[in-house]
Amino acid sequence: MIISSPRKLLEKILYVSRFKSLYILGAGASYKYIPISYGLLHDAKELLLDSIQGISVSPPRLLSEMEEARFEISGHVLHKDYRGNILIDETDRDIHDIFIRQNPEILELCGLLNYSLNKLPEKCPEYQFFNKVNLHSVFLNLNHDSLCENFVKNRKIITLHGTVSSELKNLIQNNIFCILDDAFGHSAIRYIIPKNLHVATKESEHILSQRNEYRELKNELVKNKFPYIVIIGYSFFKKNGSEIHDTYTYDLIRSYLIEHKECEVIIIDPEPNFVADMLSKTLSVSKISLYQMKWDCFVNAFFDVVKNKNLPYFKFSEFELRLFNLLYNHYKYLG
Repeated sequence: MIISSPRKLLEKILYVSRFKSLYILGAGASYKYIPISYGLLHDAKELLLDSIQGISVSPPRLLSEMEEARFEISGHVLHKDYRGNILIDETDRDIHDIFIRQNPEILELCGLLNYSLNKLPEKCPEYQFFNKVNLHSVFLNLNHDSLCENFVKNRKIITLHGTVSSELKNLIQNNIFCILDDAFGHSAIRYIIPKNLHVATKESEHILSQRNEYRELKNELVKNKFPYIVIIGYSFFKKNGSEIHDTYTYDLIRSYLIEHKECEVIIIDPEPNFVADMLSKTLSVSKISLYQMKWDCFVNAFFDVVKNKNLPYFKFSEFELRLFNLLYNHYKYLG
């Protein structure tokens, strides 16, 4: 059953915040700052058109396993010909498609620019909220914008797909012409992109299992019995109605839930059905709670109520609960 009452979610979060829990944060947690976008291939072509002229392509070359993984971009169907070469499924394929096919790191560069911030905000309630939950909680951050790392204090944060600082983004933007021009030599971009960055591509267990972040995640899952897993704005990188790209992350969480049937999954999302259906189809999980909410509206209403409130923060009167409900609807109406 989907719950759409802001008050019900607040009451649930206030209770869950008392326990050491696992929070999984996706693009929906940062939506106010970075709108969700799936047209990365289109954006990469626009970047080439705006930045360099006189593109030429070299003879076809086979991609490595790493490059193939980097080239599987969400929203674009890729297939192989009888020789095993990756082809782009677009009827209007042009020289830019071929160039990107030969230089998949350009897609990573475009993703880096799309999913990072030029400047950090002075405050960020979407993440500062977590400073009020149990000190020993663990956070899996799937975003690249560094908001979680800068605004969540003194908590265990595992940034699974890497993060991009504002300084790095500005450096790249200020030198984009030189960087892309040097791309003909296949050198500059590979040195600029952080080694642990995994942006907008289908996960590969072979690649990610060797990274420290996933070793750290596996260690946390082994040693902890989380009573709650709270999934906020994350759908394991949904590609379409039935397919996901974050397959390795999903398998790790799925395995944990199989071993810990008492763990309750709480999904907070404007459209929570997808993750719930996916989990319920593959697991005998009965403890799944669905809250159809916008996270930014929820936290803004929360901080409006508590700004003049004496401690404890997580104890609300009936009047405050009603006020919170009104404020949530106010922010939702504002969009």
